[in-house]
Amino acid sequence: GYVDIPAGNAHEFNSIIVNVPTSEKLTVIINGLFYSAELINDTDENYWSAVHPLLLISAAIRATEIPNRNTQGLNDWTNVIRTDMEHLGFDLVEELIAETSEMEG
Repeated sequence: GYVDIPAGNAHEFNSIIVNVPTSEKLTVIINGLFYSAELINDTDENYWSAVHPLLLISAAIRATEIPNRNTQGLNDWTNVIRTDMEHLGFDLVEELIAETSEMEG
């Protein structure tokens, strides 16, 4: 069985919920189409506006550089976004090793 996408404040969670606790190891395969809802109205929210609003603003500013044909500005904002995205990866690794007290191997 499965649980459909939760409504409401679903973007507050960074996890997969397995409904029945088990004493055995499980392999969970997740297939899906992952997208962010479009921000059309002033009150609309999606993952990026709720969790990483400054990164979203940087992406919007970068997008304004394209029609202005400002290559240097485009490259500068691309580097800002790339650096911020890299730090998101660092945060993920930090979450994964937070409870670890020793290394394997």
